[in-house]
Amino acid sequence: DLNYRNPAVVEAMKNVLRFWLGKGVDGFRIDAVPWLFEDEQLRDEPLSGWSQDDPLRPEYLNHIYTQDLPETVDMVYQWREVLDEYKKAKGGETRVLMTESWSALSVVQTYFNDSNGRLGSQMPFNFQLIMRLDQNSKASDYKTVIDSWLDAVPVGHAPNWVLGNHDKRRVASRMGGEHMADIMEMVELSMPG
Repeated sequence: DLNYRNPAVVEAMKNVLRFWLGKGVDGFRIDAVPWLFEDEQLRDEPLSGWSQDDPLRPEYLNHIYTQDLPETVDMVYQWREVLDEYKKAKGGETRVLMTESWSALSVVQTYFNDSNGRLGSQMPFNFQLIMRLDQNSKASDYKTVIDSWLDAVPVGHAPNWVLGNHDKRRVASRMGGEHMADIMEMVELSMPG
């Protein structure tokens, strides 16, 4: 953990971005964004009631003090400002900020921009296909999930669709067999973004 409440830490991390931008990096993938900040009072999180048998499982606690705190979104906006300032000073293509968050859609949506015009991540990863669909999903479930993401993406931003990654089981395993990997790929390729 880094203490992002410490201005020196925030500036040091911005300098890390500047260093790599100076080396020619065109963008950054920021992992585990929801966990950047912790409650200032370091309060214990309440039990969730979901997994009483194993306190080491993430579901054991309700992460109201360590996940998706409002300061997290501001940090994403600050990082975007670093990338945009670099482009303004040095020219070239827009540098890209991609963010990984397994949060609720309403939270992920805030990573794009705010109502004051502040910009954040150009590509908050859309894990809705992974989080909300499985081998028991019906066509109506697909429509609901796809429409919810398309409705959440602000005008001027491109939607993205993540079918799998290193954190979850393979598409075929989650969706009911090898044939479903091809079908899911066709679904993904037929959508905008």
